[in-house]
Amino acid sequence: MFFSNALAASEKNWYVSVYGAQASSEETYLIKILTTGAAELVDSRLLAVAVGKELWRHKSNYFSLEAEGQFVKHWGLENFSCSCRACGDPGWDWEEGYSHETQNSGYHTHEEYNALLILRWLEFPWNRYIVTSFAFGDGLSYATKEPPIEMNQHNKNHGTENETSKLLNYMLFELAFALPQYQQFNVVLRIHHRSGIFGLINGVSGGSNFIGAGVKYYF
Repeated sequence: MFFSNALAASEKNWYVSVYGAQASSEETYLIKILTTGAAELVDSRLLAVAVGKELWRHKSNYFSLEAEGQFVKHWGLENFSCSCRACGDPGWDWEEGYSHETQNSGYHTHEEYNALLILRWLEFPWNRYIVTSFAFGDGLSYATKEPPIEMNQHNKNHGTENETSKLLNYMLFELAFALPQYQQFNVVLRIHHRSGIFGLINGVSGGSNFIGAGVKYYF
């Protein structure tokens, strides 16, 4: 089992996580990251602090339900390239004064706040050697500014509608690992995802994916 009976009985069902992550390019979709593990990373990063609590655990000890809140600090380029001809060739069909190079004059920073529910699978056959769990979470995300990494880059480069929103859906995927004798200390791998769910939220069809790692402590 993920937790020994002694650890479960001690009610160590709160946790705090700290993780860092880097964004993938807009051409690297979530499904590609999940199925192949491949992503082209770009100059946009985050540092997150998350606090969570296990709300319920099935009597089999196979899976549990958690609630989590996150504070996230973002920083990265103000503008990103896109693959279309107009963005790839600054001399072709640009609005006056616009180009990928001229618009990349600095760094953008903003904060993000997330609240979500997490379903965690706890039972793996190798847990006696490396305690492992897999989690999927879903909720809401609010960014204090519209994140440049989520904007339609062609539209942004040419001064038209950016097609993103401060409020979007939030998803996470996590793998956590711990030594059996130190189950309160975990190393975590996370995918941090924001999107408009194919236009369902504020008409946003795009989003962002960050791939990262960090540590978690149960108390």
